[in-house]
Amino acid sequence: MHTERALLIASFGTTVPAAEQDIAAVEAALAAAAPGWTPARAYTSGMVRRALAERGQQVDGVPDALEKLRAAGVREVFVQPTHLLNGAEYQKLRAEALAAAPGFAKLRVGLPLLDGNCTENYLALSAILEKLYPAREGEAVVLMGHGAKGKHKANAAYTSLQVMLELARVRNIWIGTVEGWPTFEEIHSRLGGCRGLRRIRLAPLMLCAGDHALHDMAGDGPDSWKSILAADGYEVECVMQGLGSQPQVQALYAYHLNNQLEGRL
Repeated sequence: MHTERALLIASFGTTVPAAEQDIAAVEAALAAAAPGWTPARAYTSGMVRRALAERGQQVDGVPDALEKLRAAGVREVFVQPTHLLNGAEYQKLRAEALAAAPGFAKLRVGLPLLDGNCTENYLALSAILEKLYPAREGEAVVLMGHGAKGKHKANAAYTSLQVMLELARVRNIWIGTVEGWPTFEEIHSRLGGCRGLRRIRLAPLMLCAGDHALHDMAGDGPDSWKSILAADGYEVECVMQGLGSQPQVQALYAYHLNNQLEGRL
């Protein structure tokens, strides 16, 4: 690698081949937004990396990716996460990246898309969701976020996004999480109070439609969101597309990166 500047794009990762395309699409948008920076990939999930390695697909974690960049003579690195939340996974990424900083002349770690400093991104994403899922009579859209475990403050990103939708008078979109808050049980209870509701569309509020979307959201098991809602008598449609598949979201990631590279965040 003959470059002095590198853009390390760090994602949680996925073991679902079709979902990897959503990650790759965002990586391509970020790379295009940073001419002069050589792009590189890292996955932060050790579980995902081990599963891929068993299939013969090697993806570095953040420390190994940075070490390879240092050994190649890279002097400046910008580490940009594709994570939505400033949760535990991002904090781990940040700590690992900063630990490698002494090996470079300059190393910076970018912000998640829905960080507290990025109100503009919340507004943009809420507008994108409104266009993706226009209101239809008798139908609600339930989005599955990953969520931060326990009572992590990062879960406030979902309620902030929900409030922005409601302030824009979007009444058909509901946001729940599979591992955080709001829980599906809370969303499920509120849906039961909606008169005239006959159909529900389920879609991931995640970068890619990976394992959680396949199993927890759209799986055939009795505990999936689809199965529970179908048992209630709703007509359920599952949208198996991650946010990364949407050109508007790709453009938002690129805009977010530019703001940081230009010092506006």
